[in-house]
Amino acid sequence: MEKRIKKKPRRFGEWEETVNFRNEPKNQEKLWEVEDVLDERGENGEKEYLVKWKDWEGPNTWISAEHNPELQSFVTRNMNNPNSCKLNRDLLELPESDDNVEILSLKQAIFDSLADVRYTPEGSIGHQARITVKVPVSAETFSATFRAKIQKIPKDNGNVDCNLTVDEVSLVLGNNWMKRGYKTSTETYVSEREYVHIWWGYKARQQYCHNNCARCSWAGVEEERPQLCTPTITNIPGPAWIFFTFTRSRRNRVTGDVARKSK
Repeated sequence: MEKRIKKKPRRFGEWEETVNFRNEPKNQEKLWEVEDVLDERGENGEKEYLVKWKDWEGPNTWISAEHNPELQSFVTRNMNNPNSCKLNRDLLELPESDDNVEILSLKQAIFDSLADVRYTPEGSIGHQARITVKVPVSAETFSATFRAKIQKIPKDNGNVDCNLTVDEVSLVLGNNWMKRGYKTSTETYVSEREYVHIWWGYKARQQYCHNNCARCSWAGVEEERPQLCTPTITNIPGPAWIFFTFTRSRRNRVTGDVARKSK
């Protein structure tokens, strides 16, 4: 058996080699830290990862996923995290977008909600439903997007309550925001037959404090206790929110069958 001359990094996390070439105690072997995962090759049980090791001056090494479950778990657990490693960042193929975080959050909330109508308890084709998603959207973002691009929305800084068509919403959210595809021919989507209702603004939030309430702190005769509470009211400031309500449905892209409302 070939002996190992240099102690190359061969482990990740608590994983240890199954073969001890020099019969050394395992606690004397250095535990190398993964700096980055650069690439992958192979399939199923033969998959390997190209690892860049922290503080290792030698070349990057291919590590078997079968013998390193911690590394496999790290890559799988972070497959949608572009900051975890170069491999996951490349696999995501992140598109370039001019959307800010708040608009991206709204699009993500709509996308997530479309999955809820894919299945029904009866296993039927599904049913149409009105659904509302809500995310915080600042006044600056709302003015630069919805107010600037949709004519019917007032240009003042007040709260907004209006109905929009899918085409009007597309002026802000771009193309393909209203559909979600799957591995099968199933497609869930935002119905164009009904309006999208949006409400944007600052919601009134009030806190009632009864510390100085005459009724709650009454110490006299019970029969003379005041009938009504007189709490101190404090307005609680908060961010502006958008409530986005639409009709979602399901269809088969091959047959064209459209889901019907359940009776």
